[in-house]
Amino acid sequence: MSNTIGTPVSGRGRRQDRDGEPLENPIETLTAATRNDFTLGFIPVVFAVAAVVASATGLSVVQALAPAAFVSLFVVVDAIYLNPPIDSGVDTDRGRGSA
Repeated sequence: MSNTIGTPVSGRGRRQDRDGEPLENPIETLTAATRNDFTLGFIPVVFAVAAVVASATGLSVVQALAPAAFVSLFVVVDAIYLNPPIDSGVDTDRGRGSA
């Protein structure tokens, strides 16, 4: 069975990375994750937990999301200002010209 372009349907939806499929080897995928990757994953988890707590305890959404926003603010400040990402692949010696 194939789609209209001619590629097999079973191959659709898969993203080919240069390192292979991330779901085939989750250990390598997790070890390649950086602190910033975990930060970006942590923020929505905080809001999801706040929504579950609001639903389970009867708190208003504002009362539940305010602490989540406060925690997320500290996570973002930590990720951007206290421990900023460092690009090791960028040439830092920009002062030299090719004259």
